[in-house]
Amino acid sequence: MKTNRITATVLSLIIAISAFSSDYNYIVRQIAENNSELNALAAKASGDVRSLLPTNNLPDPEIDYDQVFGKAGQKWDLSVSQSMEWPGVYSSRSRAIAAEAEAISFASTSRKLEILLEIKQTIIKIAYAKKKIALVARQLELIDELSAKYQKSYEMGNSTILDINKLKIERLGYEHRLDDCRLELTSLSADLKALNGNNNVDKIVEAIVDYPSDSILPEEEYYRLVAEYDPDSRVNSLLSKTEDMRIDQLSKEALPDFRIGYKHTFELGDHFNGFTIGMTLPFFSNRNKKAAAVSRKEAYDVAANYAIERSSAEIRKNMKEVIDLKRQLEKYSPIINDSQNAATLRKALDGGQISLLTFIQELNYFVEAEGQSLEIEYEYASALAKLNRYSLLSNGL
Repeated sequence: MKTNRITATVLSLIIAISAFSSDYNYIVRQIAENNSELNALAAKASGDVRSLLPTNNLPDPEIDYDQVFGKAGQKWDLSVSQSMEWPGVYSSRSRAIAAEAEAISFASTSRKLEILLEIKQTIIKIAYAKKKIALVARQLELIDELSAKYQKSYEMGNSTILDINKLKIERLGYEHRLDDCRLELTSLSADLKALNGNNNVDKIVEAIVDYPSDSILPEEEYYRLVAEYDPDSRVNSLLSKTEDMRIDQLSKEALPDFRIGYKHTFELGDHFNGFTIGMTLPFFSNRNKKAAAVSRKEAYDVAANYAIERSSAEIRKNMKEVIDLKRQLEKYSPIINDSQNAATLRKALDGGQISLLTFIQELNYFVEAEGQSLEIEYEYASALAKLNRYSLLSNGL
C-alpha cells in the first residue's frame, strides 16, 4: 500500500511537470506532503489534540465494598457512586478544549512555514545552478570552436603553439568551473530529495529551468497576510482565546460538584437499600486559578501584538532589499543581454584587430559581468520568495 502511494505521488509530480514553470506552488505542496518532519509534526499535533479529549469526561464510577465481623455476626456494605461537576462546566470546558486544540494544530505552523520556504529556496538555488552551468557550457563551446580553428591554423603555420596553449589553459579553467557548478547541482538535488521524504526528484530537477514567477505585492497586502497568517501571532491569539474559554470554565468550576450513588447494606440478618448524595464545595481548589488565567491571557495578547510588529518590520526590510535588487537587475539586463558583445569581440579577433589574449581577457570580462548579473537575479528571486513567504500558507500549503 505504501509503495502504491509513493508511486502515485511520483506520477502526480511527473504529470505536473508541464505546468511546472508557472505553478511552483503545486510542486512545493507535493514535496511538503512527503516531508518527513512535517508528517511527524502533524502526527504529534494529532496526538496532542486527542490527549485533550479525556479531560472532559465524567469521572469513572466508584464501587466500594466493606465487610466486618462481630459477636452478633457479620455486616457488609456495597455501594456504587458517580461523581459529576456542575453541569455547565462540561460545555465550558469543551469550548476551552476546542480553542486549545486549534492552538496546538497551529503550533507547528512556524516550522511548517520554514520548511515550505526551504523547499522553494532549494528550487530557486537549483535554477541558479543550472543557469551558471549553461553560461559556462556556452563559453566552453566557444573555446572549443576557437581551439579547432587555431589548431588548423597552427598546422598551416599561421599561428603559434602559444595560442594553442592559451586556449587549453582557458579551457581548463572553464572545465573546473563547470565541475564546481555540476557538483553544486548534485548537492542541491540531494537536499531536495531529503525534503521530499527521500523520494526521487530527478524529474523535478530536470524540469526546473527558471525562477518562480513571483511579483512584488502592494505593501498593504503584505501587512494583511502578516495579520492573517503570521504563525507566532496566530498561535498566541488562539492561546489567548483558550484562556478566555478557560476563565469561563473556572467560573463554573467554582460551583459545587455532586456525587450520587446506590448503597446496599446487610446487617443483623436484614438487607437495607438506599441512595447516597454528596457535595464538594471548591473553596480552596480553585483559589487563584482564575487570576492566573487572566494573566496568561494578557501575556498571550502582548505576544501576539509583538509578533505582528516584528514581522511587519521584517516585511519592510525585505521589501527594501527586493526593490534594491530589482533596480540593480534592471541596470544590468540591457547590457548583459546584448548578444552583440561576444559577436563583436569575435569579429575583431577574426579581423586581426585584437590578439587572442586580448579576446580572452575581454570575453572573460563580459562573462564575469554576466555571472554577476545571474547572481543578482538569484538574490532577487530568493529575497522575493522570502518576502512572499506568507503566500505559501494563503495558497493552501
